[in-house]
Amino acid sequence: MIIDTEQSNHGIMRTVAKSTFILIMTRIDHKILTLILIIYVAQYLGDAGFGKYAFAVALAGLFIVFSDLGLSTLAIREIARNKNKREEYLGNASTIKEGKS
Repeated sequence: MIIDTEQSNHGIMRTVAKSTFILIMTRIDHKILTLILIIYVAQYLGDAGFGKYAFAVALAGLFIVFSDLGLSTLAIREIARNKNKREEYLGNASTIKEGKS
């Protein structure tokens, strides 16, 4: 079976371009919705309330960063090495993350 590489490359390039466009549009939509939500929450809570809210979100972000400590990266690497143990690795990683939180 002979595959026309030029046509195959064109299909791949079209798929990559479409996926890239969708990813960019999704990120733009996310940023716009986040901005709208922040404006609404700031108006609703007022100065002092929004300050407390921002502090709580920042503090939660710190805990999220420290709670992972590379566990996701480790799980991805191990699953890539041994796909047969995927469920075991994901279960263990989830259990460890739940235990730390």
